[in-house]
Amino acid sequence: MLPLMKRLRVGVPSLTAVTMDAVFAEAAALADGPSAGGAEFRLSLEDVKFIDPYGLVGLWCVLRYLKRRHHAVVVIPPTDLDVQGYLHRINFPEVTAPMAVLEGSVAGRGTTGPSDVLLEMTPIEQQADVEK
Repeated sequence: MLPLMKRLRVGVPSLTAVTMDAVFAEAAALADGPSAGGAEFRLSLEDVKFIDPYGLVGLWCVLRYLKRRHHAVVVIPPTDLDVQGYLHRINFPEVTAPMAVLEGSVAGRGTTGPSDVLLEMTPIEQQADVEK
């Protein structure tokens, strides 16, 4: 018998410090429930319209947690094109690639090019990464 695929559709429009607590709890309950370690976990962000920096870090933590418990983690990106553009500009696909597969793309719309106010997601593994 094949393990069941699990799916969590994030039902809040904003990922913030307040709402991420519920997302953490739902992901943990599903990941540790029946068929933990199953073949695939699908995290749907389709309804998300806004992600603040805390929500972004929280989302990264959720993906890391899920990857440790499932063979594959798939992220369904937001349908909002502005949020897709934001995720693209901050390097979300590249930084989360070791933990999850992004279903589709996050090209979206929005400004391109360097920004003096937007910080990209950057993996930090050693002191040299901080200095860079």
